[in-house]
Amino acid sequence: MTRSALALALVVPLVAGCGSASESAPSGLDEPLRLRFTPPRSSSGPIAGQFFAGPLPAGEQGPVISISNTQAFVFPGEQGKKMAGTAGVGSTGVALKFKDIGSGFWVAPVLIPDTTVGGNIWDVQLDFGIAMPLGSQLLQVTAVDGDGRWGPPSQTPLVFQAIQATGAAVATLAWDSNADLDLQILTPTGQIDAKHRTGAGFVDGGLPAGQGVLDRDSNANCVPDGTRQEDVIWSSAPTPGLYLAKVDMFSTCGEPVANFVFKLYVQDQLTLSIPGRLIAQDADNGVGPGLAITNFQF
Repeated sequence: MTRSALALALVVPLVAGCGSASESAPSGLDEPLRLRFTPPRSSSGPIAGQFFAGPLPAGEQGPVISISNTQAFVFPGEQGKKMAGTAGVGSTGVALKFKDIGSGFWVAPVLIPDTTVGGNIWDVQLDFGIAMPLGSQLLQVTAVDGDGRWGPPSQTPLVFQAIQATGAAVATLAWDSNADLDLQILTPTGQIDAKHRTGAGFVDGGLPAGQGVLDRDSNANCVPDGTRQEDVIWSSAPTPGLYLAKVDMFSTCGEPVANFVFKLYVQDQLTLSIPGRLIAQDADNGVGPGLAITNFQF
């Protein structure tokens, strides 16, 4: 057993035996918050923490914990948000949860002694669900010691902001992993996708009236761009008719799953919001028809 696996194995019984926690959930993949941590001298990169259903464990006898958060503004679907802080002497693990959303909490071991403060450093990475509500959410953190005693929670606000293009109409696909997904819009004049940025072609260096254009091919060829979002933007009123929105998983890029949400804005007003999920078996290297999400009409 590796040092990181052993440390997590030592923390988990303390959580499972705590009166504030219930039995372990299967994965926590549907949660608004997911946690990873990087053990010291790890050559394999961040590994997943352990998810538990139930309220965040807290007490008065355990270690005091602090949070160091230099960037409060985040985005739905963002991955790898670094969060760190210190926990008191004897701390062996930390638990994290949003105060008002989510069905459980995540735990990770504390492995790095900090001789300058006489305690331990905790250091994790957070992944946020694509369907996170916009606005401020309080992230709460507690610490546990080797005797299973939990300390009081500390909290910090995270403000979720939208990444939203503007236009007469905007169709948006956003997702929460580094997979290469592609938004496809079948319009009355042709299909818009990563290979066809408009449905009718450019005319004299510009777009015909009523035509939309794809703004980017996000995560193309499995090169993460930090966006995980594609938008088809109509700068003027779209051509009247029936439209079909589809999503294609071009490649998993090593990710087991990609949760997505399709949204349609008309005059900056949200008119459709449809979540979904693609798994590794759905990848087709662009040769499949894609997954039909919804029809809409202008």
